[in-house]
Amino acid sequence: MKARRSVLVGVALALATGALAQYAVIYPGAIGENRDWMEVVVTLSGKYEDSSVYPYVDSPLELRDELASVRPRYICLVLPPRLADSRIVALMHRLSRSLDDDPYGDCLWGIITGCTASDALRIARASTPLAVRRGFGTTGFRTGEFTDALIISDPGLISLAKEFCPSIPIHLSTQANTMNWSAAEFWHRQGVKRLVAARELPLQDIAEIKERVPGLELEIFIHGAMCMAFSGRCLLSHYLTGRSANRGDCS
Repeated sequence: MKARRSVLVGVALALATGALAQYAVIYPGAIGENRDWMEVVVTLSGKYEDSSVYPYVDSPLELRDELASVRPRYICLVLPPRLADSRIVALMHRLSRSLDDDPYGDCLWGIITGCTASDALRIARASTPLAVRRGFGTTGFRTGEFTDALIISDPGLISLAKEFCPSIPIHLSTQANTMNWSAAEFWHRQGVKRLVAARELPLQDIAEIKERVPGLELEIFIHGAMCMAFSGRCLLSHYLTGRSANRGDCS
């Protein structure tokens, strides 16, 4: 009897918090009659336990109440490339922050698309991370070739990378907070091929690193407003607002 009561209490708590689903697949109803794209939806929903599927007509925001009732941890939008534009990204950002009463992110979300439904299906079926080797776009940036590398900030992981996958180049993350040529030289001696420098560096310091450590590749952030925390101190964002910079959601 005691075990039965605990089960009932657990179900009641789940209903009260809305924590009923880990994974939600959403898609525009316009692809509902396209068997190839619906195969992507079905594949994803069958890949994860406790998944649920929701179609919408014009906007993902139509699903707000339904998704708020199940509070999924992850939301995947299946979308043909002709529909994957900046508008849909903005709508997904709004949706992911509107599943409860606070203004912060309530779930992790992403879009699965491809040049064709077959391409998207390969992504949906993948059981290991995929490496991007070819790309296309309209920005004029040369995206035809990509080089695999590991972006790491932790010294222990650098040691493991050198031991278990020595052929893959190591790029030092901006979260390592490298702000001077001496630190850059140290990391270069550890096997780092490219340094993603701290975002606070002025041009003269960047030039000095390049001059004193010529064999080290440099990658620099160029942006406007600066975060209130120095590079590599992104836990502050997560602590204060629950938004993790490690997941692209820095506040």
